Amino acid sequence: MTISSYIPVVTGDDEDKAPTLLVTTYLATMNASDEFGVLARLEAERRGIRQARQCVVLGDGAAWIDTLHQRHFPRHVRIIDWYHAAEHLHDVAKSAYPKHAGEQQQLAKRLTDALWNGQV
Repeated sequence: MTISSYIPVVTGDDEDKAPTLLVTTYLATMNASDEFGVLARLEAERRGIRQARQCVVLGDGAAWIDTLHQRHFPRHVRIIDWYHAAEHLHDVAKSAYPKHAGEQQQLAKRLTDALWNGQV
């Protein structure tokens, strides 16, 4: 797990500018996910999560991350990263057309395009 802090960009113009990365902390353990959740929350507290203007829990869609999110970060937005969300949409397309590769590819493209454009 990584916990990253950014400096927000404040400008007077209408340009969208990416925030500047300030620092990243890496967290790892061989313990169970319940214990990992406690470690993650403690590190987030140490890093000032209560003063953060915005916080997101970003992951691959695994069920254990849902549990960690609900227990330790329930007020924060949960986001599945684009790559893994797209991977799940490809699985949907395979399920919808199990014997038709062409239709799978077409549906997967439509779904991932919609995802990219914020329509899913």
